Amino acid sequence: MGEKEVVRPLDDAVRAATATLTATGVPTAAADAEALARHVLDGDSSDAFDDPAERAFADLVRRRAQRVPLAHLTGRVPFRQVELLVGPGVFVPQPETASVVQWVVDAVRARRWAAPLMVDLCTGTGTIACTLANELPTATAHAVEQDLDALAWARRNTDARARAGDSRVHLHHGSAGDALPELNGQVDLVVSNPPYVATTETHIPQPEVVEHDPAVALWAGADGLDVVREVERAARRLLKPGGLVVVEHSDRQGQTAPALFLDAGGWTEVADHRDQDGHDRFVTARWTRPRHRKQPPGRPATGWGRSQDVSPRHAGRSVE
Repeated sequence: MGEKEVVRPLDDAVRAATATLTATGVPTAAADAEALARHVLDGDSSDAFDDPAERAFADLVRRRAQRVPLAHLTGRVPFRQVELLVGPGVFVPQPETASVVQWVVDAVRARRWAAPLMVDLCTGTGTIACTLANELPTATAHAVEQDLDALAWARRNTDARARAGDSRVHLHHGSAGDALPELNGQVDLVVSNPPYVATTETHIPQPEVVEHDPAVALWAGADGLDVVREVERAARRLLKPGGLVVVEHSDRQGQTAPALFLDAGGWTEVADHRDQDGHDRFVTARWTRPRHRKQPPGRPATGWGRSQDVSPRHAGRSVE
């Protein structure tokens, strides 16, 4: 009496769940079945489910088969070396963003920046800012998010880091375009994973994205670049000369996103990069202070040069 009633060996339950998820089109069926099993067991090393665990697992598998995101079912998602809290109301971090983070880490290390100052625009859950702070121990990151639901999730993640003794991620409520004027001309690197799905898009993302991720994190105008344009303008304002910008984009924007930076002027070393699956994924560029335009004889200065000036105007301070 009192002993657990073993209903099914764990391996059998996971295999059956994998078959169910595969039949409903889940692309990562086996991995998701294992993740749900681990979530139900919650650290228990048992190789079998008892009856309550079996019922809980079956319910989670049913909901995953309905394409509820795995992260919404477990409440967390692993990303590189960190684990992020996530749930309804915020965009679920995707594996392709790891390529963006890796480029940033490599760039910072190659330049031997002693204490880089970074800004993460459209931070969502705080994915990029928290990951970079974890992998670059001398960096300071300012994370900006406009949507209040997403901001709440980012706050959970930055607070978790602070409780663990790392307070180098500073969270701010605001839009990408107007972010952090106190840091104008002082930032080494601006990085962003903004909304980039075009409203005219014929390619339909996975059901998990369309049905469960918030619309504000997805749609960005007829060409999908409306928020990328905001990020470009903010980056030219925030970056010091020689600073870098890194922006994730759709795999169908490998030409249009770099063209945006080339057309804007003031950027050099504009390049597009592929993710781990070989898809066009993010654009990088280096900011250089543009030269003042020479005025024709007899015409007053127009202020063109001043509008491009990214020199510091405020002493650095906390802007939370």
